[in-house]
Amino acid sequence: MTFLLRPFLLLALAFAALLQANGRDVVDTLPLEDIRPGQMGTVWTVFQGVEPEPFYVRVVGVLQNALGPGRALIICELTDPRVQKMGAVAGMSGSPLYINGRYAGALSYQLQRFETVRHAGFTPVKDLLEVNGAPLSNAPLSSRGNTNGPEPVATPLSVTGLSSDVTAEFKDELESLGVVLAPVGGSASGKGSLSRPLRPGSPVAVALAVGDVSIAATGTVSWVDQDRIIAFGHPMLGLGKTELPLAHAEIVTILPSLQNSFKIANTGALIGTLTEDRLSGIAGTLGPVPRMIPVTVRAPERTLNYQVVRHDRLTPMICAASVMQAVRGSNAHGQTEALKVTAKFRFEGAPELVLENWYSGQDALQGAASTLLARLALPLQGPFRGLLPESIDVEVERVFHDASLTLDTVQADTYQPIAGDTVRIALGTRGTEGSTPSAEVEIHVPGDWAGRKLDLVVTTGPMLDRLSGRADAVPPSQIRDLESLVSWQNDNRREDGVYVAVVERSEALLDETEVWEQAPGSIERIARKADDARFAKREILVPLWSQHVLEGHLVDALVRRPFQVNE
Repeated sequence: MTFLLRPFLLLALAFAALLQANGRDVVDTLPLEDIRPGQMGTVWTVFQGVEPEPFYVRVVGVLQNALGPGRALIICELTDPRVQKMGAVAGMSGSPLYINGRYAGALSYQLQRFETVRHAGFTPVKDLLEVNGAPLSNAPLSSRGNTNGPEPVATPLSVTGLSSDVTAEFKDELESLGVVLAPVGGSASGKGSLSRPLRPGSPVAVALAVGDVSIAATGTVSWVDQDRIIAFGHPMLGLGKTELPLAHAEIVTILPSLQNSFKIANTGALIGTLTEDRLSGIAGTLGPVPRMIPVTVRAPERTLNYQVVRHDRLTPMICAASVMQAVRGSNAHGQTEALKVTAKFRFEGAPELVLENWYSGQDALQGAASTLLARLALPLQGPFRGLLPESIDVEVERVFHDASLTLDTVQADTYQPIAGDTVRIALGTRGTEGSTPSAEVEIHVPGDWAGRKLDLVVTTGPMLDRLSGRADAVPPSQIRDLESLVSWQNDNRREDGVYVAVVERSEALLDETEVWEQAPGSIERIARKADDARFAKREILVPLWSQHVLEGHLVDALVRRPFQVNE
């Protein structure tokens, strides 16, 4: 009996493959109400290479309202011996399900881990086709992270060009978006098999970066209709309407695991634009690709050139990761070396934004990821969101000397000078290698300093900024426009060396990126009544004079002493 049925089975498979050919899905769809327990289905996916292969499932039933009101899942047992061993594989998301030759849905959800009998959830075809250009609002990702219900089959994120310790710095941030880091990944030119037309069951990637740094999320095509495709069967990042590049992909192999099996893939050439990222899947158009941001990271060992997606959350994260790659690679030669990282953001019709950071030793780099990410994200996530840079240029410079210093002594001729005097200040430091760099400054004391509440301060540029009322970071709600942010950022004092400053104690009203010294009480009351979150009153130190010394060193210093000028 089995022998007699085999030709009919092969004929049915060949017929299904024929219907999927030529880049267009022409099969009938199977409504959810026609699905019955016990029905046998065929799922198409790629186990290796780019050619889809079938595996078999048995319908267990329909789980109504599994993802919310009106959002059902088709539950199937994975009866095929190959898939029963490894379960729903990360990267299979979107693999199309056919029942009796009719298109029923796409593999999309896993039910639990460490199952003794493997099952999977399938997004019904009606919900899939709704993603294809329908005027939807951003769908809530209520199923993501739900430990008591179905979870989306993991979307593997392939990363090349970044070391494992760098990707580990951003692992939590990436996985909070709904993707998981694949154990390994690769990138290819897109020639040969990678350039074949997509069809249901083909692998497809959403590229977040291409070039020396390559980052792409891999899944499976669910539906093809001429130049339109639907894939994944669940959200990738839950972005709603978006513009991200689509790319060819090639499955190298599947890494089986009792907990979470992975497809590992090569990412190929860009082939189109992802336009929808919704609860029931992603959809896009084959053809033109969206504009990306060129990024250059110049480090002592090499230069990284790549393009990154234009997105207010993804762009700074990927840029920060590439800078961390350059920083970690450059700082591998010694604990006492310092690195200067300068990032330049070029905007169309706006001033250039320059960010400068200094790092010293491996220990200081442990917190660098969050610092970089926060600073790179600020110009992209303010009220002017959507105004993204035309290019980003980063330079990493190594300082080959004993860069980390501790301030040991501050000696002044006098701390009670007479107006018109010249006061000499000598600084003594101690380095980690026994060196003792020093510096000396002269202060010519003007007459109008007499009788004022003054202090002599020796500290770092960022600390002096904070003492004078400038915040380390400004909340997006406190920024008027990009020009004010660029002006505020470019005005920051240098991170290296120290500033010797004479400051006056005062009170100020902080307004966005501005500091109003000694604002009249009437203005303060009106301003704070209008917007108490925007305006704040605090005591600050107003620099009357300052000089920057010990440049090129990172100095641990905060000295503050009364400085009384007499007539």
